[in-house]
Amino acid sequence: MGDQINANTQRDPPFPKKGQCLPLFEYPFQSAMSYSVYYSIYNINNPETFEVKARFTLSD
Repeated sequence: MGDQINANTQRDPPFPKKGQCLPLFEYPFQSAMSYSVYYSIYNINNPETFEVKARFTLSD
């Protein structure tokens, strides 16, 4: 298993606007590496939780 980063942003949550990317938390992504990224998104006005999962490889 590779490196992990767990970021809890409850104290200072990001508020990405429509069309903006989710935050990367300054993780040092490198070319020619494969990644899996998971976000749990909570909305204070909605009891549902959304999971965003992505797998990708950066080209050279």
